[in-house]
Amino acid sequence: MGGIGKTTIAEAFFYSISSQYEGCHFLPNIRQESEKGRLSDLRDELLSKLLEEENLHIGTPHVGPTFIRDRICRKRVLLVLDDVNDVRQFQHLIEVPLIGPGSVIVVTSRDRQVLKNVVDEIYEVEELNSREALQLFSLNAFKGNHPPKAYMELSIKAINYAKGNPLALQVLGSFLFDKGRHFWESQLNEIESFPELNIYDVLRIGFDSLRDNNTKSIFLDIACFFRGHRVDFVKRILDGCCFKTDIGFSVLIDRCLIKISDDKVEMHDLLQEMAHEVVRKESLDELGRQSRLWSPKDVYQVLTNHLGSGKVEGIFFDV
Repeated sequence: MGGIGKTTIAEAFFYSISSQYEGCHFLPNIRQESEKGRLSDLRDELLSKLLEEENLHIGTPHVGPTFIRDRICRKRVLLVLDDVNDVRQFQHLIEVPLIGPGSVIVVTSRDRQVLKNVVDEIYEVEELNSREALQLFSLNAFKGNHPPKAYMELSIKAINYAKGNPLALQVLGSFLFDKGRHFWESQLNEIESFPELNIYDVLRIGFDSLRDNNTKSIFLDIACFFRGHRVDFVKRILDGCCFKTDIGFSVLIDRCLIKISDDKVEMHDLLQEMAHEVVRKESLDELGRQSRLWSPKDVYQVLTNHLGSGKVEGIFFDV
């Protein structure tokens, strides 16, 4: 399940024991990077880090030079491969027989079948129990460990909708923060009216509640074009398009819709998928009438068949 905390747990594990290894590296967002055709770049990054060689480039799908093989197999390393959704991604990045004795490889994935093919042991992250869910929700909704007595019943109702999913609890709690009881009641009743409530519905509430188009547009642009890019670069581009990024970023961070990590703009996979769905629904039948195009396949189809329209505001085209 997405949003359950796999990456957070893997990060905590990595940073708690990384000092015990001769080499270590955490590779995030492998599924996303693979879709961009960047697996070979990730592999070079991984080898450069483990071998402490800057700008190392290996042009073959397997580790080539003998001296590189010899150096790797003598090292005890810790590797985390985050969000792997295809066995071939693992195989491209790692040659297990070359990893030195005592090394540890951690893989996170939503697909149990992928894990069965690449790891020896599987740990399945469970949903938060009711006590944990209430505490996490309260930290975001009330900035404390417990809800006030007057809001206890409404809080329990809210965490039931989030179904123990940490991401949904954070987004929903941030959405309700500093709001009055009448607002809570009306919003939770609206959620209850959804025919088949799922995590995407809860996350969509966080997006729909953004009051101005400036902040909504910034969120969609980050999801479609700028996830993982440096903050100053993203702000410079968006400010050049007459957006107010200082305000927009502040709101999105407060609502747990984006975060800043290592001076880069990041968001959870589920939030990005939700944003993509928002854009797709603008025009299900005509790609050229969607506001944003990020898929290379869609961009190619629109450009080669002259399907564009005035509705298109941005295109991601990596040359």
